[in-house]
Amino acid sequence: MKKANIVTGCIFIALGGYVLFTTAGYPQNLSAYDPGAAYFPSFAAWLVIALSAALIVMSVMGKGADVDQPFVLTPSPKQLGIGLGLFVLYCILLTGLGFIIDTIWFCFACMYLLQNRKYLQMALVSIGIGIGIYVLFAMVLGAKLPAGLLKGIL
Repeated sequence: MKKANIVTGCIFIALGGYVLFTTAGYPQNLSAYDPGAAYFPSFAAWLVIALSAALIVMSVMGKGADVDQPFVLTPSPKQLGIGLGLFVLYCILLTGLGFIIDTIWFCFACMYLLQNRKYLQMALVSIGIGIGIYVLFAMVLGAKLPAGLLKGIL
């Protein structure tokens, strides 16, 4: 895992550097109320760089897990196909069903696909994610998300 952590850290430092390089070309905003288009991507890039550097330092110093087993995630091709199909269906139904309803069934289906069989927990988490994301983006940030079947209610 030591080599994998170092390589992963280097890749993400390079990715963070690329994001910083890209955001340097964004137009500057001199308003006191608007941080500008580069603020959040730059912040995220610096965070990725700092965490990646910490991962490299911890790996070199020998801190963390001492397990040298390769990390292997092998979902079956059937699961990958079903997951991709669910995502395509989610995109197709988004405007018709609306963001909240579409997100709720999609989260529930993905948890089922990942072998979770605690149905009450799956339902509560799916509802919480759907409503939580909608409140954050539509009500707090003012983004326009499709209401779909809930058009008269939202």
